[in-house]
Amino acid sequence: MDILIKDLNEAQQKAVSQTEGPVMAIAGAGSGKTNVLTKRIAFLINNVGVPKDQILAITFTNKAANEMKVRIAKLLNAPTQSMWISTFHSMCARILREHIEYLGYDKRFQIIDDDDTVQMIKSIQKEKGIDTKTIDPRKLKTHVMNLKSEDVNISHYKEPLSGYLNIVFPEYVKRLKENNLVDFEDLIMLTIKLFKQETHLLNHYQKLFQYILVDEFQDTNNAQYE
Repeated sequence: MDILIKDLNEAQQKAVSQTEGPVMAIAGAGSGKTNVLTKRIAFLINNVGVPKDQILAITFTNKAANEMKVRIAKLLNAPTQSMWISTFHSMCARILREHIEYLGYDKRFQIIDDDDTVQMIKSIQKEKGIDTKTIDPRKLKTHVMNLKSEDVNISHYKEPLSGYLNIVFPEYVKRLKENNLVDFEDLIMLTIKLFKQETHLLNHYQKLFQYILVDEFQDTNNAQYE
């Protein structure tokens, strides 16, 4: 029996070694999902001969991604830095670093965090005369992110919130672009926009990734799924 699967139970062995067609592993916490996922990647490389850069493995936290890299490095006895093992946001950032110029940005774009986003929204509120005590910038930020992810549009909201968003949202988007900045929501949405706009890039990545593995798949939202 292959050394990669000899310590797995029958269901886990099947999840690792069934390499053709879709596979879904349904299991509770602490049942060895990460072990199966990492051994499946090692199996694809060692036993099937899939090049390391043609496997995309997605998880939800940087900690989980780093743990997967460490485990796979031990299984393969080889470095994993260049492999596509990351969160959705890190994957999209890597793609955008290569191709964002198609969307009118410079490749040296900076990624702003949630606090930076709140501060920019707060600054816009002050400039536009929207009292930050009447409407909390952090709450407004949540609605701005929902609009960016296209989960809703401004008509979804009632006054006075819709009025605030009509003022703040377009200005926020404009300032990001003018300053070559992207927020976390942009990482996902701009990558989707890139692939829809530049179909040759979409085709490139579709051909590049022979296998796509998603940890905690049930937690993906619509944008991540797309």
